[in-house]
Amino acid sequence: MASSPSIIDAAKAETKKPSKMKTLTKKYGAVGIIVYVAIGCIDLGITLGVIQLVGLDKVKALERAVLDTLFRAKDKFGSNTNATASNETALDSMVEKRKEKDDNSTPSFASIFILAYGIHKTLLLPVRLGITAAITPAVVRKIHQLGWARYFPGLKNLSKPHQTPTSTIK
Repeated sequence: MASSPSIIDAAKAETKKPSKMKTLTKKYGAVGIIVYVAIGCIDLGITLGVIQLVGLDKVKALERAVLDTLFRAKDKFGSNTNATASNETALDSMVEKRKEKDDNSTPSFASIFILAYGIHKTLLLPVRLGITAAITPAVVRKIHQLGWARYFPGLKNLSKPHQTPTSTIK
């Protein structure tokens, strides 16, 4: 199928719209990045706390299922390719012993952190970007009020409102 030159020209003419983070970085520089990272730290902490308070039993079940799957896969695809019935029963007994031991214990911090980090990076990204876009201008205004703008040279132009030149009549 042949493409017409107008379609190719239209595709070339389309420009990508820059992302919100790029726009914030260009406009506010380091302050935009600092605000984004600070909101990210707060967001990750809140996510970690919510998982600690609400979902420890679910995390433990998920952790147990993943570890059992990995344990069985290691035995199945490991260096020992001749699996005998005695090896399978030994494996089952080891898995049962581990389940009994883990029934009343809490999930590892690594499991909780990995789950919180996954939620933080995927589900809450639009929330972080929106909050960053809303808060950054106020943070920049506060930096100017406190007189700290000299530490962020890119912000000096943002302190003065844009004025149109007016001519004076004599």
